[in-house]
Amino acid sequence: MACKWPAIPLLDLYEVTNGLSKGKEDFGHGFPFLTFKEVFNSYFVPDTLINLANTSPQEQKKCSIKEGDVFITRTSETFNELGMSCVALKNYENATFNGFCKRLRPKSGTSIYAKYAAFYFGSDLFRDQITALANMSTRASLNNDMLKHLVVHLPDIEAQRNIGDFLYKVTMFCSNNEKTNQILEEIAQAIFKSWFVDFDPVKAKAQIIAQGGSEQDANLAAMEVISGKTRDQLAALEKNHPEHYTQLHTTATHFPSAFEESELGEIPEGWSTSPLGPLLNRLKVQNRYTKNDITSKGSVKILDQGSLRLLGFHDASPEINATEKDPTFIFGDHTCIFKLSLEPFNVAANVIPLTGNNCDTYWLFYASSRLQSFQEYRRHWMELISKVTAVPTIKLQQEYRNRICSLHRMIESNDKQSMALSELRDEILPKLLSGEIDVSQLNLEV
Repeated sequence: MACKWPAIPLLDLYEVTNGLSKGKEDFGHGFPFLTFKEVFNSYFVPDTLINLANTSPQEQKKCSIKEGDVFITRTSETFNELGMSCVALKNYENATFNGFCKRLRPKSGTSIYAKYAAFYFGSDLFRDQITALANMSTRASLNNDMLKHLVVHLPDIEAQRNIGDFLYKVTMFCSNNEKTNQILEEIAQAIFKSWFVDFDPVKAKAQIIAQGGSEQDANLAAMEVISGKTRDQLAALEKNHPEHYTQLHTTATHFPSAFEESELGEIPEGWSTSPLGPLLNRLKVQNRYTKNDITSKGSVKILDQGSLRLLGFHDASPEINATEKDPTFIFGDHTCIFKLSLEPFNVAANVIPLTGNNCDTYWLFYASSRLQSFQEYRRHWMELISKVTAVPTIKLQQEYRNRICSLHRMIESNDKQSMALSELRDEILPKLLSGEIDVSQLNLEV
């Protein structure tokens, strides 16, 4: 697609600096540090840099991070991963950046809007230039001689602002959906931990019984723990919303009021223990898909093992017929991250689709994810199935399902909405950057 905006040599606009190469002993303490992974995975430098590096004042001055700075990866395993970028939207005090990246800092007097730059450097309009110039030895690399041949297509500053602000609002909408999903998942995890790891309702009932209280008093104590309400608030709930009170009481009665010994130590009375293997139903998959298989207009989503977010869509019939009544979750064979799906989907390589085997899938999803390390990068399937967990009664598993299934409906809805908006953004982005769309007519009220 031809671009009507002027093509300006990149080095006329930016000064180039390489990042810091430090030893392992210098990481994990010190000052904020922008990592290769953060540059690779986002349009923008994260608002807060959580990684730290032991850097000197001289290093902080040379490799500082200021508003408008563009960071690009200068080395990678493949051409397609070379020159990935993100842009800083503010100044970061005492921060530095990774040595596998280059910093492009706008020269004095340069009029380039940071949000426009973020989407331009992440677009095919720029990345196609990188691919055409990249040289491959043992790794793809981006050197300063190559930068001399790169250009930036730059409209006037008003058009830059219109384009950057519009695309930024769409991107932030999707980002907010992701943050909301994280909160919803944390709520489900917190309930799981309270019920099935810390055994809070059981402890509350056992304490009342030990003090000579009645089973009714024990159930009320469990209801307080489960709901977070006081006794007076529970009385008001019974009066004003008797159906909710009854449901809460039913949940409390499914928790026992005593413990018994097991191979895991004390567990609630009447529960059992089991390795995860017999609880997991591994589904067979005939076809697995890659990024090359994706079509922009496909109807069936593909779940990937890298982030276990949507990889994209494909036209093929769904391999996994997950439904809200019978959800499926996937296990990333290398990355050990879990994702629950309520709708039919296909899978990418190294993804294992699972359901519960004689147990509820929602409960099993959280039981499995709690038992697996998220930090190591190696094959984990055999390790996963050997882990032993306490198994509550099926009625209690179903009570948990009833509490959290609405959260996952919201998560699924947010994912679908974000995917649709991301596709729209990616479809419109080249038309905006090329000048095909009249940017003065953009509606910035996204």
